[in-house]
Amino acid sequence: MKKIIALLLAMCMAVSMVGCGPNSGDQGSKDTNGEQGGTQGTVESVTLKLGHGSSPADNDPYHVFATLFKQYVEEETNGAVQIEIYSGGQLGGEMDSYEGLGMGTVDMCIATANLFGEYYPKTTIMDLPFLFEDAEDAHKLLDSDLMADILTELTSYTNAVHLGWGEGGFRNVFNNVRPIYSPSDMKDIKLRVPETTIFVNTFNALGAKVVPMTYSECYTAISQGTIDGIEVPIGNGYTVGFYEVCKYYSLSHHFYNALSISIGKDLYDSLTPEVQQILKDCAVKAGQEQRQFVADNEAQQLKAMEDAGLQVNEIENIDQWRSLCQPIYNNYRDNIDRNTYDQAMELLGIAA
Repeated sequence: MKKIIALLLAMCMAVSMVGCGPNSGDQGSKDTNGEQGGTQGTVESVTLKLGHGSSPADNDPYHVFATLFKQYVEEETNGAVQIEIYSGGQLGGEMDSYEGLGMGTVDMCIATANLFGEYYPKTTIMDLPFLFEDAEDAHKLLDSDLMADILTELTSYTNAVHLGWGEGGFRNVFNNVRPIYSPSDMKDIKLRVPETTIFVNTFNALGAKVVPMTYSECYTAISQGTIDGIEVPIGNGYTVGFYEVCKYYSLSHHFYNALSISIGKDLYDSLTPEVQQILKDCAVKAGQEQRQFVADNEAQQLKAMEDAGLQVNEIENIDQWRSLCQPIYNNYRDNIDRNTYDQAMELLGIAA
């Protein structure tokens, strides 16, 4: 009996020592940048399919984000976790892919955060038109505790888990009708916008003829005259080639295009805590590097489009644009969440 008890005690001590190791359940060792301190031991082998709707070009913001994430995850797990990238909407349109996370038909996707509001309107605090002065301003809100709490709440509505932010850049307007300087120039332009409430409401308020359409169909639709234009950031305009089929590009900076890497919650819950943490850490690391990449490349891409014949202009009188969008701000404040609205405005230094 004593031998049995001794054996049991030895086994318990061994288990407790493993639990105190560097890769125990509290996410392992991390440095001050939030990077994993190196994976020890065996990580479960798994292959995850990651989809996005943009170009597979080496300088496309979506694809850069996906490629960096793949690189860091596979390095951190010594190849045990493999990421397969499917670009150009191969796993479905952006909204279909994101909904597929919750249904278990899609593993992971990169999507613009603007669609989150279709499932949980509280997230649209980051989508208010003409809210941010620059990318640094946007990062203040996206990287805040306020936004982290909102994203945690979002999971209960989507059955998807947000892992990390990437940079899409500010959205601007391509079209073939006229350069846009004031809201009156938007009148009757057939403009493709994402199929989200806040986009549709914003461009209706600005006088455009809103045409929801799958992103992958837009290049052909513009070239055939089915629509007059599209609103996308510089990086997408360059890599997809919208400058080839549009005459004008007006720098309106109306929405900030945050990119989210997300994973289905059921799939996420089936992974070990160690792999879950690796996915989060690598998404954050990839996003930070990708943000800098976008910032470094936008000026070059804009110049290349101008050199190819695209006419580029800045919009004028930003207060006039914001005034037309004020009902959208009022709706959030009065009908969605006043407390979140006040906290966000305080964070950004805007009088509520």
